[in-house]
Amino acid sequence: MISLILFFLFVTGGEFTFFCCVLPVVIVAIIFILTFINNNQKREVERREAAEEERQAMIKEVENQVKARRKSERFAVFKELSEKFLLNPEYTFLKNFVRKFENKGSQQEILKLKMLLENKNWNFTVEELNNLVDSEYKAQEADKIREKILLNDSSNRKKLISAFLNHYQIDNSQAISVLADIFQEKLLHYEGFAELRTEIKEVEKEIELKNFEKNLIEEREQIYLDIIDKLNGYEFENFLKTLFSKMGYRVEQTKLSGDQGADLVVIKFGEKTVIQAKRFGGKVGNKAVQEIMAAISLYQAKKGMVITNNYFTPSAVELANANKIELIDRDGLEELINKHW
Repeated sequence: MISLILFFLFVTGGEFTFFCCVLPVVIVAIIFILTFINNNQKREVERREAAEEERQAMIKEVENQVKARRKSERFAVFKELSEKFLLNPEYTFLKNFVRKFENKGSQQEILKLKMLLENKNWNFTVEELNNLVDSEYKAQEADKIREKILLNDSSNRKKLISAFLNHYQIDNSQAISVLADIFQEKLLHYEGFAELRTEIKEVEKEIELKNFEKNLIEEREQIYLDIIDKLNGYEFENFLKTLFSKMGYRVEQTKLSGDQGADLVVIKFGEKTVIQAKRFGGKVGNKAVQEIMAAISLYQAKKGMVITNNYFTPSAVELANANKIELIDRDGLEELINKHW
């Protein structure tokens, strides 16, 4: 810029007025030219970038088409292979694998199963084997659900729904689907899942009402806490078993030894709760809460509960609150007795 100014001073012979008139025009012209060149360069860069993006998009599209074709071809192979496998005696390996590992097994166990099947000339990818295991797991779960619902081999829709409610909650989609299949097989009409859920809710209300009526008309043997205080541990468990039966629960008593933290397993409308019974002369501490926390996972329960004829230590209450464990102390137990016994 300084060189241009000196040049114009030289051309104009140093005439300052003329210089001042011409210089702005020249500067504007230079700025315009530089801006034009810069804009052209930007447009060229943008054009090249757009062309590169388009090229990359085309490459990606071709790659996706190739992958889709290969996946489709592999799926056809997998479908044919799996259909043959399901009719082969070696399908037993898959069934037993799912029975043993109810959580569908770890990835390491899947790899071992893959190696075993490869030795038998069944070449599945890990993803395909995971799909087979998942399908088999769902099939076995459906068989278990079916067996429980059809335990009494009834064709009465209310009895079938009652059997369903003995084991499952209304939000269990797989169990609802199995119940729907049973209805179809037994030619029991229903419009759809929404109608079936409504009918289940109605039966659920009827069961609750019957249990309430039963409690009202049933002769009650009066029981007091001082009587409970004299029970031994096993007698206390039996008392709770009777109490929860009166409350409309289906009750399962665990083994006397090796119960893994749960003395009772109670189920109502498909919701499973594990209970630890503590007939104590003193306050119940953290250990009981920790044991029932472990039992929830072991018994695949929804909730955990500790019941005592006494009270809980502050630390046990804090631990229970932090882990959503329900604690029923002496006062809570008396309330349940007065309401349901």
